[in-house]
Amino acid sequence: MEGIRERQSRLGPNAVSFGWVKAHNDLHGNEEADRLAKEATNLYPEDPQITEGGLKQAWRKMREEERRVKGAGMGRVVKWNRKARVTYVQCRTGKGNLQAWRHMIGKTDDPECRKCGRYAETGKHVALVCTHGEDIGRRWST
Repeated sequence: MEGIRERQSRLGPNAVSFGWVKAHNDLHGNEEADRLAKEATNLYPEDPQITEGGLKQAWRKMREEERRVKGAGMGRVVKWNRKARVTYVQCRTGKGNLQAWRHMIGKTDDPECRKCGRYAETGKHVALVCTHGEDIGRRWST
């Protein structure tokens, strides 16, 4: 870690990058790098190291737990077509092709519903308030 900090202070914050390499890929020095990485994880047990693989596992576990939330399918596989699943996820997360989300990320000037124009086009609005919710869902999936 000291070497990384020293290199970054000398050459800037982008002087060091990390990437994931399969353990046994016949790359020169890979076995030694693997050994050193394992050794380094034991140096500071109170300071856990974050890896790309660890983040992927944590995100996967978090998504699995979210799917088990009561009212969200509780982890069951839903037999909907892809377009229906995408629309459902966009409404549930408030992201995707919703005007309120597109407005938040600077893709549109107006967060209002494209059909009724009375409220911000959020997932809750499309699913529960707007009388044109089905039309909006059809338009998203085309």
